[in-house]
Amino acid sequence: MSWLLKIPFVDHERQEQLVRESGLDWVIARPTRLRGGPAQGQYVRKTDIEPVPGSISRADVAAFLVEACETDAWVGKAVQLRGVRA
Repeated sequence: MSWLLKIPFVDHERQEQLVRESGLDWVIARPTRLRGGPAQGQYVRKTDIEPVPGSISRADVAAFLVEACETDAWVGKAVQLRGVRA
């Protein structure tokens, strides 16, 4: 399967590199599989990259993005997001 995703992952890595080199304050949100539905209000935020099964609602990703705008805690970090419930 890696051959199928090779080009998209190279593009993804390039996009993140451009963000990091922009000279701006930045936060990269890396949600796991997105799902619909309401926000659960509970989700895991990690700056370590690890294989994470599960999913997160789009509403919870939006909540994190608002949080990231309101605090400096995540500036300069790539944050992996996953819901507490699958």
